[in-house]
Amino acid sequence: MAMASFFTPAVAARTGECLGAGLAAFLFAHLLGIEYRSHVEEITFSKPLNVNSVLLLRVVVALLFLVAIVDGMLLVCWIAIDKFPLFASLCAWLPSALFLGMIALTATTWLRNPVAGIVVAGLYLALDLLGGMDLNPVLTLQSLAGSLGKNPPPGNWMVSKVVLLGIAGVMYRCHSRLVVRPQPQKSAARTATTCCLVTAVLLAYVWSGALMKLSYGSTREAADPRAAQFWYSQQFRVYGSVPVVYLAGPAFAKYAGYRGVLLGGTTSFAVSMPSKKSSRNTRAHAGRIMPCLSWL
Repeated sequence: MAMASFFTPAVAARTGECLGAGLAAFLFAHLLGIEYRSHVEEITFSKPLNVNSVLLLRVVVALLFLVAIVDGMLLVCWIAIDKFPLFASLCAWLPSALFLGMIALTATTWLRNPVAGIVVAGLYLALDLLGGMDLNPVLTLQSLAGSLGKNPPPGNWMVSKVVLLGIAGVMYRCHSRLVVRPQPQKSAARTATTCCLVTAVLLAYVWSGALMKLSYGSTREAADPRAAQFWYSQQFRVYGSVPVVYLAGPAFAKYAGYRGVLLGGTTSFAVSMPSKKSSRNTRAHAGRIMPCLSWL
C-alpha cells in the first residue's frame, strides 16, 4: 500500500524509459568490448565476414535481454501495484534505449574504450533526468512519462520516439563506417575533438529544446497574447543560469522578464500575468520578437 500511494502512470513510464535507456547504454558500450580490451579488433574486422552483421546480431541479443528485464518489471508493477497504460509503457522505452545505446556504442568505437562510451551516455542521461521534457520535449528519453504527468508539455510523445529512432538509425549507419577504420593514435588534437563533440551534443540538446519552445510560443502568442509573456518566463526558468533566453535576442530576453544571474548562481525572472489594461503593451512586445522567430 505504501508503494501504491506514490506509484502513478508517469512513474511507471519514467522507470521503464530511464531504466531501459541506462541498461542499453551499458550493454551497447560492451558489444565490441572483447575486441577492444584484447586489442584484436583489426584481426577480427579483417576476416572475410560482415562485421556489421555480427554487430547487428549482438544488438538484437542485447535488446531481447532488455525486453525480458524491463517489460517483465512493468508487467509485475501492472499486476501487483497499480494499473497504468501498459501497452504504451511496454513499447515507449525501446526507442529511448536504442538512442542512448547508439550514443554509447558510437562513443565506444570512437575512443576504443567501453568506459568512455558509458560516461558519454551517462552525461546525456543525467541531463535528461535533471530536466526531462522541460529541457527538450523531443529529444528527451522520457516523453511518455511527461505526457502522463500533471502538466504535460505540448506535442505528441510519439513524435519524440520517432525522432529518437531516426537519429539512432543515422548513428548506426555512421558507426558502420567508423567501426572498420583502424584505431587512430592518441593525441591532444583527438582529445580536444572528442571534448568538443561531447559538448556539442549536450549543447544541441539544450538549445534545440529552447528553439522548439520559441516555435511553439509563437503560435501561443497568436492564440493568447496576454498570457504569452508569463508562459515564456515559466518555460525558460528551467534552464537556470544558462542564458538560452538570449537565443532570440536581447529584446526577447527583456520581454520574457530575464534579469540575469544573481549572486550565488540563481537566475532571476520577474514576470507577472499581464492585465487587460496592459494587453496593448504585451502585443507590442510580441510583435517585436516575431521577426526573431520567423526563421524557425
